[in-house]
Amino acid sequence: MTLSLGLRHGLSWAAQVDILKMMRTIFGSDGIPLSKNNFIKKLNAVQESDINYHVYCDVCNSYLGKRDKREKHCGVSKKVFVVGDCEVSELDKFKRQYIPRVYCDVYDGDVYKKVSAENGILSSPLNMSCNFFTGGVAYGKSTTVKTLWPIYLTINELPYEERQKYLILARVYAGAKDPSENWSLQPFVSEANKMSQNGFAWAYDGKPVVSLVIPLAFVADSVVRYQMLNGQTFHAKKEFLLDQVSYVPFLTDKPVRIRSKESHLLNVEESKKQQHHNDESLRHYRDNVVVDYMHAILRLVKKHMELINQPARKHFWLPSSAKSAMVDIISAVDLVISQIQSNTSVIRELRPLSDLVMWKASEWRSWLLIWYTLVCYGKATFLMLRKEVSHYHITYAMELFQNYICLFQKYFFDENMVYIAHLLTHISEGVFNFGPVWGHNSFLYESKNRRILALSESPYFLSYQIARKFVVFQSLPSLCNELGRSKKVMTFCDAVMNYKKLLKVSRSSDGNCVLLGTPVCHTLQENEFAVHLTQIIALPMNAYTTRKKGSLVKSMALTKKNDSFAFLEDGRCVQIVSIVKSPVINTVLLGVKYVKLSRKPLHQNDLYKFDTVK
Repeated sequence: MTLSLGLRHGLSWAAQVDILKMMRTIFGSDGIPLSKNNFIKKLNAVQESDINYHVYCDVCNSYLGKRDKREKHCGVSKKVFVVGDCEVSELDKFKRQYIPRVYCDVYDGDVYKKVSAENGILSSPLNMSCNFFTGGVAYGKSTTVKTLWPIYLTINELPYEERQKYLILARVYAGAKDPSENWSLQPFVSEANKMSQNGFAWAYDGKPVVSLVIPLAFVADSVVRYQMLNGQTFHAKKEFLLDQVSYVPFLTDKPVRIRSKESHLLNVEESKKQQHHNDESLRHYRDNVVVDYMHAILRLVKKHMELINQPARKHFWLPSSAKSAMVDIISAVDLVISQIQSNTSVIRELRPLSDLVMWKASEWRSWLLIWYTLVCYGKATFLMLRKEVSHYHITYAMELFQNYICLFQKYFFDENMVYIAHLLTHISEGVFNFGPVWGHNSFLYESKNRRILALSESPYFLSYQIARKFVVFQSLPSLCNELGRSKKVMTFCDAVMNYKKLLKVSRSSDGNCVLLGTPVCHTLQENEFAVHLTQIIALPMNAYTTRKKGSLVKSMALTKKNDSFAFLEDGRCVQIVSIVKSPVINTVLLGVKYVKLSRKPLHQNDLYKFDTVK
């Protein structure tokens, strides 16, 4: 229970020990530990072999290997540091139906199919693949540690919802500056090579098996991408060449071939030859990693909005007059934003346009897909984010992206044709190779950075401190099974770990829905006797919420969140006015009114129509 509270609220070890002291004071039990070391020892959740501590020389950037208790020093700077084959082949890994030319997950991508083919490493049903991500997290300005760089892994063979739940922290770097790719990835690459060649042993269905694991896709933003590939920055060279007829951005005089493993190796050799060239502009060469939807598509939306909010571009807003100032236009938009109601599927509420600089990626996502009509761009992104993306969706989306880029250059001119605009032309390659963009983007990993920061207490041995805490909390489910002596304890830990509000719950007899909250008796009006019952409990607006098939619906409420709209199985749309439960037959009844939907597209021009929002 103490561990659960520590994870939920980011408590320090000292705070958790104080809770234990309080329990010992109340219950007088000598078995409750009173120190951090005894607490961790009692849990028996961390073994020294669970964590490897790697050090480098921050003078010469030399990698020094694993840390031990003896003193060791860097030979360059002299700085001193104190310090089997699987027999369960009948297992069907993917119980799913493949649809030709349709991409439903990473398994439909060309890269996964290639390594799953006969004699491929994933042709064995117990072998696995992972995507990995790294990026910098600002830690502090007044300490010796200023940045953290975690490496996260997700297992592709898990269902998408489970990938998010069982995310793996493979490494966390802590230092005064960003890590050098020459040494920072050495432990990770070495471990990845071992996993892909030797695998790990475990028991499946009582039989010993060995599973190999291979990295499949590297997800990162543009800055991290060039750092990890040991290349030049993404803005090392720019060209603004555009064929207005074919609407293909950055055309050169020769067709550009799609890069392959072989061509990449040739590029590496070429870059070696040119690294000391007198002309600095000729020292660079090519590289390629999957394009991240969060840092490409959504970041360009941010750039778009920053540009049209400049005073010189107020004519883009309608209606606007010669006398109107941009501040007045933004105030008018902010007024509309303040009146918008969204449902709980929209994670962040929209903030005023005047706070644009503070918007998060999830806000840009809502802005692009729901609230702000960029016809070509919004629809293309919507198509790429579908649960099932067909070959037609991909080619149509790329046509829309290219049209948007041409218009972007037309209205914002060459100097604003940033690198992320070019990345849009490579979105389709990522889908063809790795499946829909929602399966390989930074949202999943970036959201965990807040948890990493919460695990830190002080800058002293920060990486080891975070690693140890992370391993302890990862062990919590198994610890509950081993140490839990009471159903109440298990319920408490589950509630704390899963951030569930402790509300009064009532279930319907058929199990179709769960009612949350406290009911209120209500006297029915004459027109409410639609169901012939002698006694009924009716609930006022928003007193109950019901969860059915994973969806949350509420009765009407004058709040910022509005979950009162729903679609029936026959396609009709309704708004829920009241939620009623009968104590006689234990049935939940919904009082609704039908809503007429306009089938007219939200926006339409001569070439395209925006019909993804009704």
